[in-house]
Amino acid sequence: MTKQYQDVKKVNNLLNNDNVIIVDDMPDFTRNVANILDLDDIGVKVFNSPEHFLNFAASLGFNSCKYLVMDYSMPKYSGYDVFKKLYEIKEGYLPFEMLLYTANINQIRDEEKEYMRSLGIEFLQKPNILELINKITDKVA
Repeated sequence: MTKQYQDVKKVNNLLNNDNVIIVDDMPDFTRNVANILDLDDIGVKVFNSPEHFLNFAASLGFNSCKYLVMDYSMPKYSGYDVFKKLYEIKEGYLPFEMLLYTANINQIRDEEKEYMRSLGIEFLQKPNILELINKITDKVA
């Protein structure tokens, strides 16, 4: 593959294919994950605010998003709150797979966890960045 082709492919991927959306209130974490995924030419859109993400979801939609990756514990919102609002915005249809991660998986109430698992949502203990990267690349690469 020529360098020029790789550059064109990368630009097209970044402009047209936000394969992964990451929502986390920690900019350093999201920047590191996005930079690693960028090495594999995986388009990533990052939101460091649940409010900005929900505004984006309500106004622009998701185009080619394949995988939503979100921190479960953010200021003012739990992952469950964001999920419920997103589910409402999208009228019960989420056109992508979803992964929630948290530093303390035991903080998630069992009924919330079971409900979201019944919809195919996965959970991951944070901060295992390598496992997170592997899960994302397995889904979208």
